[in-house]
Amino acid sequence: VGSGTGYSVNEILGMIKEVAGEFRLIREKPRKFDVPRSVLDIGRLRSFIDFKPTDIMTGIRNTFAWLSRKRPV
Repeated sequence: VGSGTGYSVNEILGMIKEVAGEFRLIREKPRKFDVPRSVLDIGRLRSFIDFKPTDIMTGIRNTFAWLSRKRPV
């Protein structure tokens, strides 16, 4: 499920860095089929239920916290 808002890979990486701190990133040249942005239309879902997507920063923070708890000791 999407949110109806699109983000580039660079925007998402910037948000992840805000939450997780700096990390090494290896950039590759874009491939012909890479999509710079993807936006999922959630209009139909909203026509069935009262769907309020989690904002992306909250989702990234929650995912990082969950992964941090699941990390083996």
